[in-house]
Amino acid sequence: MQFIEESRVFLLFWKKKEFRKIDIALKKSYFFHNPYRMARKFLEDHQKQWQPYGETHLTTFFKIAKRAKISASDVVIEMGCGRGRGVFFLEAFFGCRVIGVDMVNEFISKATRIKEQYKKENVLFFCGDMMTFDLSKASLLYIYGTCLSDLEIHKIIGRILSSPNPMKIITVSYPLQEYSSSDNFSIVDHFEASYPWGKTDIYIQEKL
Repeated sequence: MQFIEESRVFLLFWKKKEFRKIDIALKKSYFFHNPYRMARKFLEDHQKQWQPYGETHLTTFFKIAKRAKISASDVVIEMGCGRGRGVFFLEAFFGCRVIGVDMVNEFISKATRIKEQYKKENVLFFCGDMMTFDLSKASLLYIYGTCLSDLEIHKIIGRILSSPNPMKIITVSYPLQEYSSSDNFSIVDHFEASYPWGKTDIYIQEKL
């Protein structure tokens, strides 16, 4: 499955020279460091509940961005951005400003070094807890939170509803309406997409 995905990335996205350079640099920075093991070690060291690490396929990000009509005027926040590959991808192909948030400091440090190396002014990375991160600048929020607890989902919903700005929210496997009043969110699109562990439903919602 991963081989097929990377073959598609090579054929579809590495044609763009700038992105290809960044993606190769990102891969090289993890040549001796497995991100899955890094995430596990961080959670064990900080005595946090283990949640499986997984990245969104770039082909899935492309499908999501097209369906959500992401444009250069958007500010996208990716909650739990991991090593930041999706952040660099969205900026490169859709011209939007993208903010990646993750609690694993090494992920953020490596991604920030690459951002600075390639002078990507529209990309930002922050190390922190996505439950408390300021969402007020976001026009679109991507939550790949298939393993979040109900309490964590309710906390994120509270942060979304407290933001003064209009916002689209993309969730994986479940709509926010399952955890909140239907008066708070409207589903504007719903489709299936592929992830490393299989296919699942994607929901694009708007805050009412």
